[in-house]
Amino acid sequence: MSDECKNDSCCAEPKTGGGKPGADQCPIEHAAKMWEGAFHQALTAAMAEQLKSRIEQQWGDLLAKEADAAIKSMGACWGSQIARINAHLAREDFKNTMLECWQEAGAKQG
Repeated sequence: MSDECKNDSCCAEPKTGGGKPGADQCPIEHAAKMWEGAFHQALTAAMAEQLKSRIEQQWGDLLAKEADAAIKSMGACWGSQIARINAHLAREDFKNTMLECWQEAGAKQG
């Protein structure tokens, strides 16, 4: 079969385009392609699971140490970013407080 129904032979009802991408495609062909895609995704996932168990068996201890190092490093980077944000907010708060003080002082003088 092709991407589209030939003379609507595979479609229960005649296809209608409606201007949408893929709308002219036969629903049977579309479903078949979806099943094919799902098969490939499932096969890839099964392959990954097979590799995962073997990788963990062979390099599990090394990967655990590397994961610990990554968490420590990323935690430090994250903490420094939060500290920068907090410092910026503190500076902004200081500026806003100064502005309010000056506005109050100006209102008392004026």
